[in-house]
Amino acid sequence: MNLTDIPVLDVAIGLSFIYLALSLLASAVQEWIAALLALRSRTLEKGLASMLVENDKLLAGTVVPDPAAGATQRNLLEDFFAHPLIRSLYNSSGRVLFKPKSPPWQNGRLPSYVSPYAFAAALSDILGASQKVDDLEATIGGLDIPAGVKYRLLTLVRQSDNDLKRFRAQLEKWFDDTMARVSGWYKRQTQWVLVVLALVLTLALNANSVTIGQQLYKDPTVRAAVVAQATSGNVSGQTSSSTPTARLNTAANNVDAVHALGVPLGWPQSASDPAHVAFDNVGDWVRNLLGWIITIGAVSLGAPFWFDALSRLARLRSSGKPETPLPASGSGKPNERVPAPEAAA
Repeated sequence: MNLTDIPVLDVAIGLSFIYLALSLLASAVQEWIAALLALRSRTLEKGLASMLVENDKLLAGTVVPDPAAGATQRNLLEDFFAHPLIRSLYNSSGRVLFKPKSPPWQNGRLPSYVSPYAFAAALSDILGASQKVDDLEATIGGLDIPAGVKYRLLTLVRQSDNDLKRFRAQLEKWFDDTMARVSGWYKRQTQWVLVVLALVLTLALNANSVTIGQQLYKDPTVRAAVVAQATSGNVSGQTSSSTPTARLNTAANNVDAVHALGVPLGWPQSASDPAHVAFDNVGDWVRNLLGWIITIGAVSLGAPFWFDALSRLARLRSSGKPETPLPASGSGKPNERVPAPEAAA
């Protein structure tokens, strides 16, 4: 069965392709903003602070430190970022609009990623537990660090039966668990940014799903051009640029290419242009608001969603009658071609 002559399916492919292009642009802007504001570094620093900085509310059974004495206690977060293993991860190039709150010794951008091994190795060295010690619990218990942080570390020591190797493994697991939460923080933060960007891009480009869908359905030439571009797979392959700025430029060019195909985008003054926006009656208001809301929701789903949807629709469009399965060979592997008798001879 050939599904290439079904307009509704082609409209769905065209809309998915347009949503993909807009989502890629929103994602590129989001990455650019994240790089400019050092959001990944900020989020990582926040996660590490939750591990190595004293909380206001300490666990039951810990000793509340004296504020006067606390002023002289070691700051494990600063010591961690100053450690040579972590300093080697710094990005000295590039600029950020707002740097993370950092110790005065910082000369470059804080890292946006730290491996569990690097965390455990650096922290073990800071704690004096980077080599064999007779009593790991006594070593950490004697450190002048905040009581709450010491309590967490001693808990890990007891769970490792005072064994240094197992303690390092516990540190890595603790770091992994914390970074899972940090990833959730970052995803929620970026999702809200994506929603805001979807709103801004939709209104800036006048990307009205109702208008676009109607144009694709009524104009076979535009529909065919968009479907041809969608099934070529060029858009997804054009976003592998190395820098956020380059990816932003590429994504913007993708949207321009979509507009050049005849897709109604922008704010034209001519009433004969399909993208023209009118507010003459209640129906116009409903149509425009509904079209924009649909686009905002679609772009907020993200580029991976629309890339997958477009791939599935393209496969459905090109599908025909399934081929008869090939017989199994003597080895019993399904769909393996069996050579003809004369070829085998």
